[in-house]
Amino acid sequence: MQKIELMKGWALEFVGFGNFEIVNRDEAGGRRFFSVVPGPYSPVMEEEPDGAEPLGVGTYRTRGGEHCSPEARVKGVICKESAGGKILYQGNLTNFRTKDGGVFQDGAHVVEVQGRRWRLYRLMAENQARLRGYVGFYCPEESHDGSPVEICQAFQLG
Repeated sequence: MQKIELMKGWALEFVGFGNFEIVNRDEAGGRRFFSVVPGPYSPVMEEEPDGAEPLGVGTYRTRGGEHCSPEARVKGVICKESAGGKILYQGNLTNFRTKDGGVFQDGAHVVEVQGRRWRLYRLMAENQARLRGYVGFYCPEESHDGSPVEICQAFQLG
């Protein structure tokens, strides 16, 4: 592997011909914040590459109502007072875990932050061709109606 230091903490790493990654590594060698790798059409940015939370088992459906089984990882957390309500908490996973003391439970289906438990109701992908991972939308656990988690793209939220 060849490595070019770009700036403090950031490097361009080459692993074989045409295979590269721009990455920030922590003290243990893990990738943090985001990384940039080759994609099918253009480079792809993956937020929280080693820190994103796997979903685990659950029931999911697309915006059109079809059931699906995403291979998704949650890279950000948004807690709202209700599905259409005001945002009460928003954070990337670095801040969620370290600064705000957030914890995932039941895969990424439940989060606990700021002394409350929140249940996942929607996963949103900004642009899967350029950005990997999903932002998890959570509502108070006591108000969750038990319906499947909705998977959607940002442009579908209108």
